[in-house]
Amino acid sequence: MLPASQLDPAAMRLASLACALALLAAPAGAQEARIGLELFPNSLDPHWHNFGGNKGFAAHLYEPLVALDASERPTAALATEWSAETPTTWRLTLREGVRFHDGAPLTAEDVAFTLRRAAAVPGSPSSFAVYLRQITAVETPDPRTVLLRTETPFPLMPVYLSQVPVVSAARPAVTTAERLSAPGPTAWSRGRAAR
Repeated sequence: MLPASQLDPAAMRLASLACALALLAAPAGAQEARIGLELFPNSLDPHWHNFGGNKGFAAHLYEPLVALDASERPTAALATEWSAETPTTWRLTLREGVRFHDGAPLTAEDVAFTLRRAAAVPGSPSSFAVYLRQITAVETPDPRTVLLRTETPFPLMPVYLSQVPVVSAARPAVTTAERLSAPGPTAWSRGRAAR
């Protein structure tokens, strides 16, 4: 290592600037989360418009049944297990202990409601039906089990389910603009993060 007297003054200034910037970038004890998005959402409803800006925003508030890893392989999210019981029946097991922001537990009925709603939101310019049209029936034999029936074999079901955020069935009469109860740690109220 060279003594400071032998270092280039421009290199010293650059190193000092880098250290100062590193200190400024250190995490602070902030009380609110700020989310930066490349595309601005045109709705807070996670099912109203199958659009990148909405999907990017919804990913901060909602969870799908299945997630995709960095290699685009299905991985557990709200569903911990899924399997094709028959060529035309998928069984999903829901993760225990998940609660919506209003405190209601996630149940198979919420999933059934989500799958019906996401495919048919009134006035949607681009619905999520593209991911759900293979499903001909949804059955909920118990609170943690969902059976999805299809007319023909559909091996991409877990991948398609990764595109649909799950919402609560507890408030089915809520308007599209007000539907903001999501599973996870972040509450949202009247357009502002709730503390």
